[in-house]
This record gives sequence, C-alpha cells and structure tokens, in this order.
Amino acid sequence: MRMIKFLAILTVLSFLNQVSDVRGQDAVEGTTKNITGKWTGNVNLTQARGNRLTLPLDFTLQQNQSDIVGTLSFQFNGNVRTAPTKGIFDQDTGDFTLLVEFGPLEHGRMHLTLTGQKITGSALILHDTPKSWGADEEGPVVLTKVDK
Repeated sequence: MRMIKFLAILTVLSFLNQVSDVRGQDAVEGTTKNITGKWTGNVNLTQARGNRLTLPLDFTLQQNQSDIVGTLSFQFNGNVRTAPTKGIFDQDTGDFTLLVEFGPLEHGRMHLTLTGQKITGSALILHDTPKSWGADEEGPVVLTKVDK
C-alpha cells in the first residue's frame, strides 16, 4: 500500500513538473515577441467615396519593450512616400497599434497582431480637411517579415 501511495505521489509530481515546464515555455515565448526588423506587404483600402486601392507597404520597426518607432515607405501615384511611425506593443497578446503621420492633415492608425513571422490587422487613414473627407480610407493589412 505504501508503494502505491509513493507511486501516486511521484505521478502527480511528474505531472505538475510537466505543467510547470509548459507554462515556463509560454512565459519565455511571451517575452521574446518582438517586431523589430523589416516588414513588407499590402493594405487594401476602400475610400469613403467608394474608390478602392491596394498599396504596397514597407515598414522598418524598432521595438524597445512596449514602445515602437519606425518608418513606413509606400508608393502612391508613382511617388515613393515615407512617414514616421510610433506605437505600443502588448507582449501578452502580440497586439499593437501603430500611428502614422503622413503630413499635418493626414494621419493613420493601424491595429495589428503579430503571429510568428506575419502581421495582420486593419488600417484607418483620416484627412483633417473637410474637402478631403471623401479620401478617408480603411482596410485590411497583411505584412511578412523580410529575412536579413
């Protein structure tokens, strides 16, 4: 009988140790989520007036704990434009928000999620002048990490 109790205790301890190891791995993975690097992809936008356009995007991002800074490059009407970005990253979920300043009267906000080497989410681009409100845009974003 003592032997059975001893084996039962060993089994429970072994199980608890395995659970602890798995939780430890999750915690380590959670702390290693990082979006630093180069990302490329597209945003498929629909304007308020109904026009649709797809823009190729290139981000260079730097993450320091939960803070993000970087640069967005994209082509619009044959011109390459760049814009500074900044944001906040949630280590627990991989979710983050990027704010993009295209100019004094045009701003973007992207709500994104990092999953492995892929970023997905949505973009909203707003224009401050009433005559440009029809050009306000929104749509899905998909980015992949560019290998060095």
